[in-house]
Amino acid sequence: MASLLNQTPSQSYKDLLTVASDTPNQGLETTVKQVRDGEGIGSPLYLNTAWVQVGTDSANSTLVVKGNLSVSGEVKFAGTGDATIKKGNQALITAKSTGIVQFKNITSANEPVPSTGDLAVIEGSFYLGV
Repeated sequence: MASLLNQTPSQSYKDLLTVASDTPNQGLETTVKQVRDGEGIGSPLYLNTAWVQVGTDSANSTLVVKGNLSVSGEVKFAGTGDATIKKGNQALITAKSTGIVQFKNITSANEPVPSTGDLAVIEGSFYLGV
């Protein structure tokens, strides 16, 4: 890992991250602030004292997690449209805005067989693995 040890500010300022706003020297606050580098280039990371936001205010924002994601508590989907869980481009589960939940329909012999506790739609029928 690179170090800032023995470097002057002019040699390292671009590598420093800040949440500076219009009022200098405020640090993190309850209002959200974009993380920027030493040149003021904005990142897709936003912070405040309560939460982290990745992306933008756009509905098309993307959060990419490489590795495992562990959630303690609720997972909430904001907005009024459908929420879809995908693997690649293939929809596995869709929670419709109407309250209906749709599962991928397994039709191929190459698909895995549901295990105990699994919910699956096979050839159009809903199954619980026991």
